[in-house]
Amino acid sequence: VNSAPSKPGNQGWDKDEKFQTSNRMFVIFHIDSMMKKNEHTTIASEKKGTAMDTTPVFSGFIDEFGLWTEEQREAARDIAALVDSGKLKTFRVSVPDAQSKLRSKTLLPDAFKSALRDGVEFTSAFFSFDSAEGVAYNPFGKSGGIGLDEMHGFSNAILVPDPLTFRVLPWAPTVGWVLCDIHLRSGKPVPFDARHQLKSSISRLKTLGFELVTGLEVEF
Repeated sequence: VNSAPSKPGNQGWDKDEKFQTSNRMFVIFHIDSMMKKNEHTTIASEKKGTAMDTTPVFSGFIDEFGLWTEEQREAARDIAALVDSGKLKTFRVSVPDAQSKLRSKTLLPDAFKSALRDGVEFTSAFFSFDSAEGVAYNPFGKSGGIGLDEMHGFSNAILVPDPLTFRVLPWAPTVGWVLCDIHLRSGKPVPFDARHQLKSSISRLKTLGFELVTGLEVEF
């Protein structure tokens, strides 16, 4: 509230001022109600004991759509324990784009633990970029310009960490890093995701009796 309104009978007291005062009272009441609701929620949580601490780390979006193998789930438990130890201060979640550049977010510990349950909101904009970071497709055209209604208008998708790729960065020993897959809200992988395309290709190779062997040439 910025200033007290004029009293009835004083100059300046009009319907607009009454409305503004009423609005302010409503906002204060709404905030107070939200605080009480949060307080009640906290008390209810405390009465239930340490439910949040004992809940499996994979209890949200990732579990709902079965996006992890048992091996990944076990690795996620170990990572969650490392987060709780306080040894790491920040966590980078990354996904490669079509040009193999990493698109990333940096999360604090609590947010990263949440990411191990529900993934991370992440823009799908980079799928419309060319190698010079220019917008190659009109994101506000039909189907987002790339034939997928769910990605219209640079909408968000969900980054899902792959616990098997988790590392502590050697040059930044308080930073954890993990590669992610990117999914639509339906749980389906974004079809243009580089990791999804690679895994699909490797799977097809296996059905033909081949396996992928790769090497890295470091030039710079």
